[in-house]
Amino acid sequence: GNNRNNNRHSLSCPLTREESYQNDHLTHAAFVSIAILTFITFVGNFTQLQLSAALPTIVSDFGISVTTGQWLTSIFQLVMGVMVPLTAYLTRRFSTRQIVIASMAVFTLGSVFAWLGSSFVLVLIGRLLEAVGTGVMWPVLQITVFSIYPLSRRGMAMGTVGMAMSVAPAIGPTLGGVQTDLNGWRSIFLTLTVIGVISLLLAIFGLRNFGTRDASAKADFFSVGLSIFGFGGLMFGFTNIESYPFTHP
Repeated sequence: GNNRNNNRHSLSCPLTREESYQNDHLTHAAFVSIAILTFITFVGNFTQLQLSAALPTIVSDFGISVTTGQWLTSIFQLVMGVMVPLTAYLTRRFSTRQIVIASMAVFTLGSVFAWLGSSFVLVLIGRLLEAVGTGVMWPVLQITVFSIYPLSRRGMAMGTVGMAMSVAPAIGPTLGGVQTDLNGWRSIFLTLTVIGVISLLLAIFGLRNFGTRDASAKADFFSVGLSIFGFGGLMFGFTNIESYPFTHP
């Protein structure tokens, strides 16, 4: 009996809905996990548009065209658009902790690349890794909310989480502009590196697993490839429309 109780307290042991939501309130473990997931998802939404105000400075520093510099924001949206459909497979195949810890490790690595990158290509690779790291977080947060809250409380829970998410894109460009004016655009990625490390530690030491895994789950990678080619090609075309005629192949 004691061994079973100890196993239930293990971070890797999934919490059931009954263990997560009792007496119309979240249990402590569930509340901490929801708070961590909300914070990490907020950071992802915040990061998406944070570079908007810094783009003119980055374009000037690397001596590139505005069209090329715009890829620092375009590639983020492209990669996130590809990662979201994969989340259904990832959440069935891997545990919540595995997904979040791996995502934050990739996000932190990308932030370091962009912070220390000596060329535009390295900064762009860093942004790509940041997008890979945060692209799955919003769906993971939604799935976790659905796993924890009873049907009668899901609307309230999603509304609360959604309010936090809607604030991030609004303040991202403002704070990014302030950081660029005070300490240069690289300070943005230094801050994101620190936030990534904090998020990784929070996930390792405070996040619980929710739901069940299915080792036999499979993804339709052919369709994923088509979505990358189709969505990526569409964005590439619109991004370069000022550089080439509309009828250019």
